[in-house]
Amino acid sequence: MAKAPVQSNASSTEKGKFLVQVASFKARKDAEQMKGSLILKGFGAYIIPVSHPVKGNWFRVVVGPYSNRALAQQAQVTLARNERLNGMVTRGA
Repeated sequence: MAKAPVQSNASSTEKGKFLVQVASFKARKDAEQMKGSLILKGFGAYIIPVSHPVKGNWFRVVVGPYSNRALAQQAQVTLARNERLNGMVTRGA
Protein backbone atom coordinates (compact mmCIF):
# COMPACT_ATOMS: atom_id res chain seq x y z
CA MET A 1 0.00 0.00 0.00
CA ALA A 2 1.22 3.51 -0.77
CA LYS A 3 2.48 5.54 2.13
CA ALA A 4 2.58 9.27 2.70
CA PRO A 5 5.67 11.18 1.60
CA VAL A 6 8.11 11.88 4.42
CA GLN A 7 7.77 15.30 5.98
CA SER A 8 9.45 16.24 9.21
CA ASN A 9 7.94 19.60 10.16
CA ALA A 10 4.52 21.18 10.21
CA SER A 11 4.05 24.24 8.04
CA SER A 12 1.44 26.91 7.48
CA THR A 13 0.49 25.26 4.17
CA GLU A 14 -1.04 22.40 6.18
CA LYS A 15 -3.75 24.62 7.60
CA GLY A 16 -7.08 23.04 6.75
CA LYS A 17 -5.50 19.79 5.52
CA PHE A 18 -6.19 16.46 7.19
CA LEU A 19 -3.86 14.64 9.59
CA VAL A 20 -3.93 11.34 11.43
CA GLN A 21 -3.00 11.76 15.09
CA VAL A 22 -1.47 8.46 16.20
CA ALA A 23 -0.27 9.31 19.71
CA SER A 24 0.27 12.01 22.31
CA PHE A 25 3.15 11.92 24.78
CA LYS A 26 4.11 13.91 27.85
CA ALA A 27 7.81 13.33 27.11
CA ARG A 28 9.18 14.74 23.86
CA LYS A 29 11.72 11.91 23.61
CA ASP A 30 8.89 9.36 23.41
CA ALA A 31 7.23 11.36 20.64
CA GLU A 32 10.55 11.65 18.79
CA GLN A 33 11.05 7.90 19.03
CA MET A 34 7.63 7.14 17.52
CA LYS A 35 8.08 9.80 14.84
CA GLY A 36 11.44 8.31 13.85
CA SER A 37 10.01 4.82 13.66
CA LEU A 38 7.16 5.97 11.42
CA ILE A 39 9.51 7.92 9.14
CA LEU A 40 11.74 4.84 8.73
CA LYS A 41 8.62 2.96 7.61
CA GLY A 42 7.84 5.59 4.99
CA PHE A 43 5.17 7.65 6.73
CA GLY A 44 5.24 11.46 6.73
CA ALA A 45 5.28 11.86 10.51
CA TYR A 46 6.01 14.89 12.65
CA ILE A 47 5.34 16.31 16.10
CA ILE A 48 2.93 19.06 17.10
CA PRO A 49 3.67 20.51 20.55
CA VAL A 50 0.51 21.43 22.49
CA SER A 51 0.25 23.43 25.70
CA HIS A 52 -2.74 22.68 27.91
CA PRO A 53 -3.51 25.01 30.87
CA VAL A 54 -4.17 22.11 33.26
CA LYS A 55 -2.31 19.13 31.80
CA GLY A 56 0.82 21.02 30.73
CA ASN A 57 2.87 20.38 27.59
CA TRP A 58 2.14 17.40 25.34
CA PHE A 59 3.64 16.24 22.06
CA ARG A 60 1.27 14.89 19.42
CA VAL A 61 2.61 12.53 16.77
CA VAL A 62 0.76 13.00 13.50
CA VAL A 63 0.97 11.56 9.99
CA GLY A 64 0.14 13.59 6.90
CA PRO A 65 -0.92 16.06 5.70
CA TYR A 66 -3.57 14.76 3.32
CA SER A 67 -5.56 16.93 0.92
CA ASN A 68 -8.89 15.37 1.85
CA ARG A 69 -10.56 13.32 4.58
CA ALA A 70 -10.79 10.15 2.44
CA LEU A 71 -7.00 9.98 1.98
CA ALA A 72 -6.46 10.55 5.70
CA GLN A 73 -8.94 7.78 6.49
CA GLN A 74 -7.05 5.41 4.15
CA ALA A 75 -3.85 6.21 6.03
CA GLN A 76 -5.68 5.67 9.33
CA VAL A 77 -6.70 2.16 8.19
CA THR A 78 -3.15 1.38 7.02
CA LEU A 79 -1.69 2.55 10.35
CA ALA A 80 -4.20 0.44 12.29
CA ARG A 81 -3.62 -2.66 10.18
CA ASN A 82 0.16 -2.49 9.71
CA GLU A 83 1.38 -0.61 12.79
CA ARG A 84 -1.40 -1.34 15.29
CA LEU A 85 -1.90 2.38 15.83
CA ASN A 86 -5.51 3.45 16.29
CA GLY A 87 -5.20 7.04 15.17
CA MET A 88 -7.87 9.65 14.64
CA VAL A 89 -8.35 11.92 11.65
CA THR A 90 -8.09 15.62 12.49
CA ARG A 91 -7.94 18.84 10.55
CA GLY A 92 -4.70 20.84 10.58
CA ALA A 93 -4.94 24.10 12.49
